[in-house]
Amino acid sequence: MKNGRLGSLQLARFFDFSKSYAMAPPPHTRPAESRAERFDTWPLWPDWLAVDFRDTYAWFLNAGCHDINLLRLFFPSAQKVVATYCRPGGAVAALLDIEGVPVHLDMAKTAAGRWLQGAEFLFEHGRLRFEVPSPMDIHGVSRIYLDNESSACTDTPDAKGNGWAFARQATGFLDALTGSAPLRNPGAEGLEDLRLSEAIWRQAQEP
Repeated sequence: MKNGRLGSLQLARFFDFSKSYAMAPPPHTRPAESRAERFDTWPLWPDWLAVDFRDTYAWFLNAGCHDINLLRLFFPSAQKVVATYCRPGGAVAALLDIEGVPVHLDMAKTAAGRWLQGAEFLFEHGRLRFEVPSPMDIHGVSRIYLDNESSACTDTPDAKGNGWAFARQATGFLDALTGSAPLRNPGAEGLEDLRLSEAIWRQAQEP
């Protein structure tokens, strides 16, 4: 976008069609006690949400928070929610306007036998697309696809895997708590993710 190589951005789309991790988790140790015994529980949905949307909202907040965070990584400026459609049971489609660019967020509970998550960016003269691996794939890497008018399509994997994402996430959080490393995603960013999520669901209730 900085050098204008593919022209202006016409449309972006973020997708998550993963109902399951599609592979067994790596060996790990979990606490014997349940989460309910370790933590107080809060309601899984806000008071203003209609009853028909509550189960789907709880799923969206658990799975879709990662997609919202990814979307905001690429588009940190103000996001305007134009329309949202929710199919109770596991499908959400949202259309956002970000600085005049239509940005789609599509989610569905789909068991396709593999992890299906990523994003694509449509430019005047090409398309950039990437897919991320299952969080249970220890050394899985993202794949990047570039289509353009001047050269053949390319399919480029990231250089190499660097360990289990969930383990690195936990280690990073502990490092931040002990002061040995900065928190990579501070609470202020998480709050903005929740604000966008709520804006999507408020729009879903519009008549």
